Amino acid sequence: MGNQKKDTEPCGWVVNRGSDGELEAAVGPLPENLDSQSVCIDVEAAGFNYKDALACEAHPGIARKLPLVPGIDVSGRLRSSCGDYAAGTPVVATGNGLGETMSGGFATEVWAPPVSKVGLLCPLRSQQPNSFRCGYRSRSHCLCCFE
Repeated sequence: MGNQKKDTEPCGWVVNRGSDGELEAAVGPLPENLDSQSVCIDVEAAGFNYKDALACEAHPGIARKLPLVPGIDVSGRLRSSCGDYAAGTPVVATGNGLGETMSGGFATEVWAPPVSKVGLLCPLRSQQPNSFRCGYRSRSHCLCCFE
């Protein structure tokens, strides 16, 4: 997708289990779990919900792959172009494994599958999308909430 890593080391809230099985969580370098189809979003805001709280505790029903950066819902700007979206476009990414099987939005950057990316269709600050919480929402319902 043509994304370039930044010169500074990206970091986030990394959850893992130590060799003794105890929970370890701290700000640190992001785990490497990228695939060639991921797009990079420079994080501006991330939502926090019940599933994120469980992921922060390394709950096996949510945090399916460790180490992990929680954060299922995230908003920010594309680092480089992706499809019809230009670099710098404000986007929301939600679900599709973010914060569960791949690192999520509690970080300075998130590498998300393009299918999880939703463009903002109306002028909002990036913090606003994560203030609208609906546990059952679909991506189309999410966009309707903003209109």
